[in-house]
Amino acid sequence: MTVAAAALPWVLLVATAAGELAAAQKAYADVEYARCRDKARSALLVPSTRAERVDAYRLLGLCSAAEGDTDAARDAFQWMLAIDRDARLPEGLSPRFTSSFREAKGAWVDVAPLALVVEAERVDEGGRALRVRVQDAAELVARVAWRSEGGVLSRPVKRADVVELAVPAAAAVTLVALDAQGGEVALLELPSRAAVVTGALEEPRSPAAGASEPAPVPWWVVGGVAGAVVVAGAGVAIGVAVLSAPPQVSLVPSVAFAE
Repeated sequence: MTVAAAALPWVLLVATAAGELAAAQKAYADVEYARCRDKARSALLVPSTRAERVDAYRLLGLCSAAEGDTDAARDAFQWMLAIDRDARLPEGLSPRFTSSFREAKGAWVDVAPLALVVEAERVDEGGRALRVRVQDAAELVARVAWRSEGGVLSRPVKRADVVELAVPAAAAVTLVALDAQGGEVALLELPSRAAVVTGALEEPRSPAAGASEPAPVPWWVVGGVAGAVVVAGAGVAIGVAVLSAPPQVSLVPSVAFAE
């Protein structure tokens, strides 16, 4: 993708993919499986949204299964599920279609195929520096970028296990993982960080780890409170003993301290 293309609104980039998908969908409905497969492949050769990438792989898998190419169908469904683990096939399909889908689904049972994880960040003078880990068991990610709320995509950086991105601090952005043809395969929405914090790149901390611990209570305070409780308890017990029968009462004061 060129720098000029990256600066265009995202809706303009997906026009070709949308057209190819529409043609593939029509061919599938008309039982023209070879044309459906070709159009789905064409949709995968141009930039597209994540949802359109899922649709393209779904149609490619369906048409491949219809033609009896179970290996190609399984691979297409596996990539579809890597992008969206909740993706589904149409209802009422025969085992010719669903068997490849179940096989593909089993590949990701114990694996998170695609994810973007912010490991650390720094906010300084209106800018926000992010250190992002790319989890890519499906081996689909080629570049990583961010998109503004207005739909403008930044210039992508080459994929690595960990990439660094500079984004605005005062605006919400979406991190985008792109495949080699510029299609979205993973997204991570980030809220704005309007409050500017200056400092070194810090590792994220859980609320429990960042919470301040209460100061310890001095020993002499604990001792004084304990003595007061014991004396008060003994006084109450003696008063009860004087006013009630039998005349002999065994006093066993018990003091419990709260954690």
